[in-house]
Amino acid sequence: MGNGGVDWRGLSYYGGMACRTYFCPSVRQLPARWLAALGQSMDHWHLHGLIVTERKLLAAFFTAVEKRLGRPVEAGRFTAGSRAATWLNQFAALKTDWPHKRTGAPGPGNYFFEDGRYPRPGVWRENDAIPASPVETILAELDSGFASAAALENAQDRITSIIDGLAAELMPR
Repeated sequence: MGNGGVDWRGLSYYGGMACRTYFCPSVRQLPARWLAALGQSMDHWHLHGLIVTERKLLAAFFTAVEKRLGRPVEAGRFTAGSRAATWLNQFAALKTDWPHKRTGAPGPGNYFFEDGRYPRPGVWRENDAIPASPVETILAELDSGFASAAALENAQDRITSIIDGLAAELMPR
């Protein structure tokens, strides 16, 4: 793991026991290769905690990367400090530095229980002339809002540059 083998779950308010006794939907529903890539890549415990519970966001991201690759990602390529890990950390950092948050969006945390109590709204658009996006799910999961098509294009470019950069890094040499 990118954390030198330290189990960061013990740093939470609830301690490591919470993670050992309760498995969030990500652990149950995401492929092990994606979770391993994430665990090996994250270079900060807080960012790891924010992104690991983002099941829909991670699924949309890794699905896009694998589509570009034409095959599943290999978790072994995501060693601490690797270029693949750097790309994944850049994507995870969107949780805290996303400039396209819709007005009124909550902070970077995620209500990850699947009880329907706090559904995440779709992407906010100021008008109907702002089109849907090929990365719509990622935009929605980042609580995005757009006042113009140019702002949407900027957001798409940022996301696709990370997806394309990671896919290029994972291509066979």
